[in-house]
Amino acid sequence: MIRIILTLSYWLFATSEIAIQPPSEVIARDTPNDHGNSITILWQLSPDDSLVERYEILRGVAGEESLSVINSVIAGERCYIDDKVKDGTKYVYQIVAIRDSLRAVSEISKPAESKGQWFNTNRINVLIGVILFSSLILYFIVQSRKGKAPYIRR
Repeated sequence: MIRIILTLSYWLFATSEIAIQPPSEVIARDTPNDHGNSITILWQLSPDDSLVERYEILRGVAGEESLSVINSVIAGERCYIDDKVKDGTKYVYQIVAIRDSLRAVSEISKPAESKGQWFNTNRINVLIGVILFSSLILYFIVQSRKGKAPYIRR
């Protein structure tokens, strides 16, 4: 009798669908220090992230109504880099939390536009080295033009 009650209670609770909450604060922005054609999407996880199976990322051109699925990430991820965009086009994004047949849809992000950067700020040390080396060469050229003989070790 107890076995039947336990089996029935498991079946009732295991098959009941529990609503999940959507992710929030979807932010889309240009990926820093890249050559362009890339937008980084960030979001706050669903409060029910432990129940979520995956998040689908939807993209659309700003001003148009339709959004299409571009990829999905596993639960727990809160960032995605979309590297299939065109520079100069504004895109909007939406994140959908999925569990079985349940879907919780976030708000649509503000438009973001991709563009290439001229200088990668992660390589500032190379810039400093080039400036120092160039300065040394220019210093010795100026000293040679003034008539001062360069010291050459023999």
